[in-house]
Amino acid sequence: MKIKKALIVYKKSSYQKNLIDGGSRHYEALLRKGNLSVKDSLALHDEHVKSLELVKQSLRRMGIAFRAVDRRRVRGMKAPLKYDLIITVGGDGTFLDASHLVNKQLMLGVNSTPASSVGHFTSTDATFFAEKLTHLMDDRLKVHQIQRLQAGGDGQRVS
Repeated sequence: MKIKKALIVYKKSSYQKNLIDGGSRHYEALLRKGNLSVKDSLALHDEHVKSLELVKQSLRRMGIAFRAVDRRRVRGMKAPLKYDLIITVGGDGTFLDASHLVNKQLMLGVNSTPASSVGHFTSTDATFFAEKLTHLMDDRLKVHQIQRLQAGGDGQRVS
């Protein structure tokens, strides 16, 4: 498979959303107190940022043009996209958000924090991303089709 152009859909870590971008006083207070719900958020943020950079570096080395978009901006994009491959960097939520843009393109999910995230829909992490991508391009990677389902009732669509 020839890949010329890829779209990276990434999540922002809770640390970034709440401290870097948002300046949440509540989140800051939880961090200062060492609250268990946010205790590891800086380490997870650093791991996520490193994963995203490794994916970008791999694409550059392989000569693949790419655009990186925050998953929150994906909702405003229209399908079908004109990319050969959609790469998600995050977890299952990021993968599912990006899936709404896909018509017939392939998706490759990268779990950005594998130590703390299951990443059921992701097939690799940043460490093995280049190897997986090479296997995909050489037609040595098994592709799985995942069906999306939409439900509704009384003429209303249920999200």
